[in-house]
Amino acid sequence: MTKPARQLKLTLAGCLAAGCVIAERQAAQIADAARPETLILRKKPSQGRVTGLDVAISGHLQGATPLQLIEDGKPGQERRLRGNIAVAWQSDWRADEAELRYHPDPQALGRIRIAYRFLSP
Repeated sequence: MTKPARQLKLTLAGCLAAGCVIAERQAAQIADAARPETLILRKKPSQGRVTGLDVAISGHLQGATPLQLIEDGKPGQERRLRGNIAVAWQSDWRADEAELRYHPDPQALGRIRIAYRFLSP
């Protein structure tokens, strides 16, 4: 089992044991791989207090670019994306929003999809 798969399994097991509500995934994408973009990910209006965040990033990118996760204005995890993309982030999270900052090489080509969900107790 891969490390991201193990992390997801442990996160889900912990949530189930603690009685978390696992929300349906929401989707976003980078509109143009060659242009910088900031995406704001938001919890669903029906969700209560947030205790975790699960983000899956997939696609393909010619070129290389950083993608950074921001919580409450503070830089968090960062991944350098290129080639075939399959990234999974799971994290304790307390904010109702998450910000993803994408700053590509101007010659970047490709498609990047993001699936995410906020976890609630």
